[in-house]
Amino acid sequence: AVDFAHPEVGVVTSDTTATAHCYFDRASAPEQEDLEAAEYRRQVLEDAAALKKLAVDFAHPELGVVTSDPTATARCYFDRASAPQQEDKEEVEYRRQVLADAMALKKLAVDYAHPELAVVTSDTASTARCYFDRASAPQQESLVDVQYRQQVLEDAAALKSLAVDFAHPEMGVVTSDPTATTRCYFDRASAPQEKQEREVSPEEDPAPVSSNKTVELPIKKSIAVGSSKTIKTVDTSKNTDIGRSLSSVQLFGLDGEGGSSY
Repeated sequence: AVDFAHPEVGVVTSDTTATAHCYFDRASAPEQEDLEAAEYRRQVLEDAAALKKLAVDFAHPELGVVTSDPTATARCYFDRASAPQQEDKEEVEYRRQVLADAMALKKLAVDYAHPELAVVTSDTASTARCYFDRASAPQQESLVDVQYRQQVLEDAAALKSLAVDFAHPEMGVVTSDPTATTRCYFDRASAPQEKQEREVSPEEDPAPVSSNKTVELPIKKSIAVGSSKTIKTVDTSKNTDIGRSLSSVQLFGLDGEGGSSY
């Protein structure tokens, strides 16, 4: 064991012809570093240790500083001019209580708004009733009723859309198809013929009547019928080609001939 653990110890022998090979130069020996590589690696490890110490000092200012200089002085990290404002113990405790109350209220609000979430408990003997089967629960619709009601509402919305489109042709049609085309409702072949208003020229437009000017209206002349007491008869001797029905009205004495009919 000593020979295995300490190969650097020389071997003592009385045989002058005995030979041996070097332990460090054997074929299975691990690769050895030269002096420069070993010194460089040592320096790198020392730098890493110094950087780690600085990082720990920066991240943990509450750790005390160990020094061998009795005259060394330092200022408090928490009382420096650039230090953030610190809370006292009462404020920290009050803030912790407020946050705990807020978390409890949030949990109650979630439990109230989401009754479908399961309740986690460590009591194996605890029981509860179903939220949806309770006595005060509103009546639930079956899946068939919900689907039927949805279909009815969709049909009503489609009928309303058709009624609006029919009653208001002046409203534009919204479409996402850029190649869609349509014809004008008012210029279609089956559209009723519109009356065109004739423009009246100033020459044809009569001048407005002044309120101070007297307007003379034409008076129709009536034809005076002679007041004769003789009975007017129809002259049947005249041949006429005008056919008259039994309900036809015949006027007499208005032709200016006194007795002939027309």
